[in-house]
Amino acid sequence: MALLLMSPGIQGVFDPTETADTARKVNDQMHKLYRMGPYVDRFLTWGCVAMQDPQGAAKEAERCVKGLGCCGILINGFSNVRDPDAGEVQYLDEPQCEPFWARLAELDVPLYLHPRNVAPNQSHPLRSNEFLAGSPWGFARETAEHALRLMLSGLFDRYPHLRIVLGHCGEGLPFAINRVDHRVRHFRKGSYGAHQHPLRHYFTNNFWITSSDVMTQSTLECTIREPGADRVLFSADYPLEDVLEIATWFDGLEIDEPTRAKLAYGNAKVLLGIK
Repeated sequence: MALLLMSPGIQGVFDPTETADTARKVNDQMHKLYRMGPYVDRFLTWGCVAMQDPQGAAKEAERCVKGLGCCGILINGFSNVRDPDAGEVQYLDEPQCEPFWARLAELDVPLYLHPRNVAPNQSHPLRSNEFLAGSPWGFARETAEHALRLMLSGLFDRYPHLRIVLGHCGEGLPFAINRVDHRVRHFRKGSYGAHQHPLRHYFTNNFWITSSDVMTQSTLECTIREPGADRVLFSADYPLEDVLEIATWFDGLEIDEPTRAKLAYGNAKVLLGIK
């Protein structure tokens, strides 16, 4: 089982003087609890970093991978920066994040782009229905838009071997990515990002998808068809969901056994470097 710090995590720490220290403490504690002692053969951990300081995040990512044996790096969406009252946030495609991406490419480990609630200054459409800003709806909207920003930015042209993990059957992108490509082709060239390929190229080459408690066979089947069976992983989303319930659903899926084996453990072995 691969464990990570749930959202908003370090990205939700408003005080910039505390973010890096908090990330280090979390990473050290997870290493102590799950990568030492009697549980070392049962658990993997994702390292967390403070993107409020991309240079420091690059250094902490290296410490996580080389010093603590983390299987990858977790980022819980956008980061709160500067004035919290003004609702200022930072996304991963912004220029100041480049040192982090360069280091991650060198480390050659995946990044899990985990959802968080929609930023308050972007949640006006949900007024009087604020509960939708989180996992019922906002998680998918926020994370899908963040992933699109990364694709449009040219990030994957600069670092073509980056691997990004999205949960919840791809946060809706398997069903929308071709539509996005179809429409942006009508725009004036150069007005829709610095990317060199259609967005579906990046989605199928740079992204991996977990099922994360989406318990609908038709949804999972559509997800598999888009990036392919080699890019989809089963996950339970514990402790927010019941592992036994999710596992029982997965075991009862009407899919061929080679595909089930890939989703259950084969793809995770490849992605996370499990021996």
